[in-house]
Amino acid sequence: MIDAPGHADGQICLYEASAQILLAADQVLPKITPNVSVWPESAPNPLRAYLASLPQIAELPAVLVLPGHREPFSNLRERCLEIIQHHAERLAFMQRLAGAGRSAYAISTEAFALAELTPHQVRFAMAETLAHLVYLESEGRMRSVEQNGTTLFIDRDHT
Repeated sequence: MIDAPGHADGQICLYEASAQILLAADQVLPKITPNVSVWPESAPNPLRAYLASLPQIAELPAVLVLPGHREPFSNLRERCLEIIQHHAERLAFMQRLAGAGRSAYAISTEAFALAELTPHQVRFAMAETLAHLVYLESEGRMRSVEQNGTTLFIDRDHT
């Protein structure tokens, strides 16, 4: 049993060492990245927890990965590294979008093209944007300030 937080609090993966099979749940998916979001009752920094779990999972000598969505796959280490790289790029992108100060909604609008999404998808995009902004703030790469009743996120280079 492997603690696999991020996508859902309390999520676990199961690894069968003798068969080298990983039941990956939604932690590692073959073609898409799992939604990692901040919700009212979620852990305070789910993206940090998620990203911290991936190197440990990447080291498993799995020959077969059974994800919670889509087809089974076998390139676990490479896929974990791809996901880590994807989030590094998304974090840098959202940091740039924040610039001298923007709301999470404004950042999400550009990061996810909200106008093209269903209301359900907008909710996930907003919650995922918040997860990235919380992570950036915890790393000191961004700060948040209240201005006229709105929380603005500011890139550390625009202080």
